[in-house]
Amino acid sequence: MNLFKAFRDFPNEANAIGMILSSYTSLEVDLMNCVKSVRSDLDTVLKVMYRSRGEGNRIEIADALGFQAYKEMNLGNEFKDAITAIKYCVKIRNQYAHCIWWNDYSGHLAFSNIETLAKSNQKITDLKNMNICHVDLNILHDQLSYYEYASDYLMWILNEGLRVRGNPNIVLPNRPSVRIAPSLCS
Repeated sequence: MNLFKAFRDFPNEANAIGMILSSYTSLEVDLMNCVKSVRSDLDTVLKVMYRSRGEGNRIEIADALGFQAYKEMNLGNEFKDAITAIKYCVKIRNQYAHCIWWNDYSGHLAFSNIETLAKSNQKITDLKNMNICHVDLNILHDQLSYYEYASDYLMWILNEGLRVRGNPNIVLPNRPSVRIAPSLCS
């Protein structure tokens, strides 16, 4: 079956891409929990965030529901930083979400986003004009590490908010060091 040939040729990359695609929702749930912790209403936060389609909408809703509460606790800038991190995680995930994958024998896994090609106003007669990108394990591991940073940062904010409000909190390590967003594939 040729459908998965590229992933059979690059199994480690395929595994990392699968982790990026499948673990994004965990970041959204982390964000939802941050908002729920300052709103004290899981039912409303969950329903408002997840009745909306699209990750961008869910992040904007979470921002609107949580920012003022975190700002009142002098954590507004930190909450905004977390929102920025999760928005970048969306960029990481979305670059892989609607792609065609193949082995172009360059030594790296090749891919192209079909949606990007479809947005062109020029007539498409073949697939030769696709923007070809390559990915390797270093890029993928940096991107997965950034996912972990975003999750750790969200959990730190959640617990710091609980601490400021005088609620018991889970003991976590100190605030994660700020990370520079990794490169997207090129």
